[in-house]
Amino acid sequence: MKETSLLQRCRPFHGWEKYIPFARHALYWWGLELLVTPTWDRGEAWMSTLRHVAREGRVYVTGCRNAMRLSDVPGALAFKSLLKPDDGCW
Repeated sequence: MKETSLLQRCRPFHGWEKYIPFARHALYWWGLELLVTPTWDRGEAWMSTLRHVAREGRVYVTGCRNAMRLSDVPGALAFKSLLKPDDGCW
């Protein structure tokens, strides 16, 4: 087995990148063990994608939300008024 660094064994993959088979297989070949997937997606279709990638690569997969400030959300989105105001902290 070839030597791999921590960065090669644990990689972030954003949104649409998870739908590119060649990119996923390159990570598996490098010795990926944990795939971190920040996204806005949710629901059963998203969970099915995470399960598929985990089985395909025999890796652990974690899905998480993106950290954002209220000022990062466009004002045109109706739900913005429902969000907690920025308090200067994360």
